[in-house]
Amino acid sequence: MTTAYSPADIAIESRDSKSGLLQRIFARFIAAREREARNRMSVTLSSYTDEELNQYGLSRAEILGWDSVKR
Repeated sequence: MTTAYSPADIAIESRDSKSGLLQRIFARFIAAREREARNRMSVTLSSYTDEELNQYGLSRAEILGWDSVKR
């Protein structure tokens, strides 16, 4: 089996490898907190009716999409 990398993958990998340990830890910490916040918001807003969500400019499909976002 062969693994191929695009120039974009290599650029991201080399950029990440230059950052320090504390920067990588901090970035992962922030990403985890963002996932937690999206999860909490989607759980809370899923209990709202469609009318209430429309008042906030949101749709149920948009909220359900938050769970599938991986950053």
